[in-house]
Amino acid sequence: MNKKEVRDEVLELINQKDKIESEIRELTSILTQNGVGMKDPLVDAEGYPISSIDVYQVRNARHRIICLQNDHKSIMKRIENGVHGYYSAAGSDKSREIPMDIDRCEIAVHQTPFAKVTLVSPGSPAEYAGFIVNDEVVEFGSVNFD
Repeated sequence: MNKKEVRDEVLELINQKDKIESEIRELTSILTQNGVGMKDPLVDAEGYPISSIDVYQVRNARHRIICLQNDHKSIMKRIENGVHGYYSAAGSDKSREIPMDIDRCEIAVHQTPFAKVTLVSPGSPAEYAGFIVNDEVVEFGSVNFD
C-alpha cells in the first residue's frame, strides 16, 4: 500500500471509531437514566427486579456496550498499526537524524521540600522504599513545591 491508501484507511477507521464512541455514549446515557452502571445489580436483596429500572433496556445496553468496547479495542489497534505503517513509509522517503547537544541539556532539580515524613509504619510500602522519619520529599512523580 502506498502512503495515500494507508492514510485513507486510517481516516476511515477513525470515522468508525468515532461512531462507536458516539453509540457507547448514547447507551451509557440509558444506564445513567436508569441510575445504574455496568456492574450495579438489577435485582433487590430478595432477587426481584428493581421496579425503578428498565431491566430489559439496561441489560441490552450493557451487552451492546461490551460488544462496542471490544470493537473499539480492535479498531484502535488497527489505527495504531496504520499510523505506524504510514510513518514508516514516510520515514523511508526522507530519513534524517535530529542533532542533539546532550552536553548542554539541563535537568531541572527541585530542592524545596513540600512534605516531611512523620511516620513510617513497619512493613509499609514507604518502609520498603527506604523512607525514614524526618525525610523531606522534594518531588513525588510530577508533584513538587512549584
